[in-house]
Amino acid sequence: MPLFPLVRDAATAEFLDGCERGDLLVVRDRTTGAYLDPKTDVSADPERFERVAASGDATVISWSIGHGRGADGAPTRWTFGIVQLAEGPWFWSELQLPEGRAPEGLSGASAHVAFVRTGPAPEHATIPVFVVD
Repeated sequence: MPLFPLVRDAATAEFLDGCERGDLLVVRDRTTGAYLDPKTDVSADPERFERVAASGDATVISWSIGHGRGADGAPTRWTFGIVQLAEGPWFWSELQLPEGRAPEGLSGASAHVAFVRTGPAPEHATIPVFVVD
């Protein structure tokens, strides 16, 4: 569950529009074929760089637990981490675990992308999270 609602802006529109469609967009270098971080500025050389949909498959590289309190004051925990996409780039994300699975031993686990809305209003963006298999 996202920590707060996110609203798209000009800098995030293309990526978040992809998420709304169910596409995790990364950048592909047409010259080398390499896949790059989604934050790569394709406008730097639009003939060379393009946004493409990633497969959504990933491997957990590292993880951590965030602690806080919900709106009702109850303690909450979030699992988040770094995944390596099947295409190569690393991506920071919330990690969702199967019910009953402890986060210990997540490094190396396979995961796949899912998309969640960050809030109830129509302007609240949809973002990627990774579900551990």
